[in-house]
Amino acid sequence: MNALFMIDIPVAGVIGGPLSGWIMAMFNGVHDLSNWQWLFLIEAVPSLVFGVLVLFLLPNSIRAASWLDDSQQQLLEDNIARNSHAGADHSLKHVISNGRVWHLAAIYFCCMMSLYGVSFYLPPLIKAAGVKDALDVEFTAVPYAVAIASMIFVTRSSDRRHERRWHLAAAALVAAAGFYVSTLFNADLTFALITLSLATAPQASCR
Repeated sequence: MNALFMIDIPVAGVIGGPLSGWIMAMFNGVHDLSNWQWLFLIEAVPSLVFGVLVLFLLPNSIRAASWLDDSQQQLLEDNIARNSHAGADHSLKHVISNGRVWHLAAIYFCCMMSLYGVSFYLPPLIKAAGVKDALDVEFTAVPYAVAIASMIFVTRSSDRRHERRWHLAAAALVAAAGFYVSTLFNADLTFALITLSLATAPQASCR
């Protein structure tokens, strides 16, 4: 379920890549604004509108969620109550001095940095591989489309086997290999898309 919720990130990449390319190609110079200025304006408006709507439309409690029946609401409340009593209080000093916290933070940092690296540098990498027209930035959607399938496959496999650690480790290793190989022949568009898809898909599963 977490993967289905987080899948909106690569979905945004699939939709946002072609949309950004179209805006960059069609709006340059319109009303004396550059294409990148239109990009910020057009793509920011939906986020701002939905951000305000969420304040009024999103239920503020389980009981306020009209799409859940009484048994589902009770189940969620029981789960939250049980989990709230399962933890323990720790001081900030104890957290900072715990090596496992730093270990897990380092793993998460590496996963997130690689994901942001793809988000920021995928368009110029595709351009360096020979794509010059802004409308052809739709190629950036390919790795994200592969990531969607990967997230569903890996997380279902993890649930089916009741195993997390090796699924995460394998995904991270495949992503690292994809990044490394992508630097060897990055001038070839087909090869770049394959290797960047190989790098992006497991990273998305790391979420």
